[in-house]
Amino acid sequence: MPLVFPAIAPETRLSQVTLAFLDVETTGLSPRLGHRVIEVAVRRVSGGEVEQTFQRLINPCRAVSAGITRLTGISDEMVASAPQFGDIAGELHEMLRGAVIVGHNASFDASFLRSEMSGCGRALCDDLGDPPVLDTLRLARRICRGQRNGLSALCARLGVCIESPAHRAMADCERTHSAMAAMLLPHGGFGLTWREALNLHGRPGTLRDRTAAPTPRLPQLELVPGNILPTNA
Repeated sequence: MPLVFPAIAPETRLSQVTLAFLDVETTGLSPRLGHRVIEVAVRRVSGGEVEQTFQRLINPCRAVSAGITRLTGISDEMVASAPQFGDIAGELHEMLRGAVIVGHNASFDASFLRSEMSGCGRALCDDLGDPPVLDTLRLARRICRGQRNGLSALCARLGVCIESPAHRAMADCERTHSAMAAMLLPHGGFGLTWREALNLHGRPGTLRDRTAAPTPRLPQLELVPGNILPTNA
């Protein structure tokens, strides 16, 4: 039987819910165009405290464009000897297991993780029991209507200052966590009940994409440290 994420009682405080703040960096905008994950990070928060963190560079088995390197600082050389996604899929699954997923524009991150997990022969949503997904972009659009709500603009407006550069996965997890805390603070912060949090956020999302065709199995190639894989790998 597939796993089922346990229901969260409406009066449960948000501080009592395990939250996994998630971010990925990628070679482009869509896995359907063949783009891949080059970095993934999770900041797991339980009882209001950071319980665990996880960050990995990923070899995407394709070239990283100059534009992505300018945006993220991640180059072909940095990922050439990094593990492929399949090598870290089990660790990532354990970091997400039993947690409500939180991301900024979370559907983007979810689409890439679905694709990568499918390429490893795993079903992300089913493996985790279809956990609720909270999106700080959606929350910002409901609370800060008519304003720029990209993560950098939102953090600047909220006074969130993270020293690490933007568009690196762990730094963006930290920004997402801090932005969520700042947006919730006038309403009760993480002392809000699950019901109250959803009144602000709206119905939670899901990691599932019911419209997508099955993703073809992605290549798992032999890595040679120091070598850069060709674009068509």
